[in-house]
Amino acid sequence: MTTDAFADVPPPLPAPDTAALVTDVRAASAILAETLPLVAHTLAQLRTYPVASASPDERAGLVELYWQLRSLQAPLTDRIKGLELAWARGFAELGASKLPLPDGRIVGYEPARAAWVVQADALKRDLADLKKDGLITDADLERAFTTVITVTADNRVLNALADNRGDIVRDVIAGHRQREEPSPLAGRVRFPKP
Repeated sequence: MTTDAFADVPPPLPAPDTAALVTDVRAASAILAETLPLVAHTLAQLRTYPVASASPDERAGLVELYWQLRSLQAPLTDRIKGLELAWARGFAELGASKLPLPDGRIVGYEPARAAWVVQADALKRDLADLKKDGLITDADLERAFTTVITVTADNRVLNALADNRGDIVRDVIAGHRQREEPSPLAGRVRFPKP
């Protein structure tokens, strides 16, 4: 990739020293506090080539950048979820909804709400049986239960009908559907593995 692909980009970060792996939270936080501004600045200043006019080398650089960024995505997501789980577990163990930090800030926790799991058909039948005793009315049942009816078209069948049943059938089908072409940008890009 040529150097003009980046505008005011600081030099790349040095390779990590695997002999000095960091497992302490405070040390890891300090290292990230020092390096994240550089990474954030680099990404903010980065401008990518228009793929259509980029050279093969420039395109290769874009693929390399893509995989570098993707290699950060999974560990970051895993660590964020791990931290959230550690906090949730701590709140559950303490039975707390707020925990103070030394600087006065508060970490809060909202436990998930319970949800009803309803066997709607069976419940509706059993409640309907109570109408004879005057305990439940039709209005109660209408308010308590919503019946949803959805009609879905199978376009493969409709295509076959339109092709094989003549102009009248084809015109009726055409009058009730239209083909929406997707955006040319809606496709999925498949990058070669590094």
